[in-house]
Amino acid sequence: MARSKFRPHGLLHALSTEETLAVTAHKLRSPLGHIKGLVTSLLCKDVAWDSTTRSDFLAEIELAADRLAELVDELLVPRSVAARGLTARARNGHRKSRGA
Repeated sequence: MARSKFRPHGLLHALSTEETLAVTAHKLRSPLGHIKGLVTSLLCKDVAWDSTTRSDFLAEIELAADRLAELVDELLVPRSVAARGLTARARNGHRKSRGA
């Protein structure tokens, strides 16, 4: 139990790659499905949406797109931090070996 306290990225870190991909896909599909449904509704030619409904749909699309952007950022930040850490360690190790 104490080990989980030190695991980065919480639950996703403890999952297998396959499980992580499944969770990630689900998290990404939710806002994508919401956006797709709303856009498809707005594009229906047999429905005349009033301006309030169109505005509500567009606001929902914007919120879902923002959520999608947050999810993508969450996926990229740990990798970016890890990459910077590896780069910094490589540089530090390289400097030490030169100075020795």
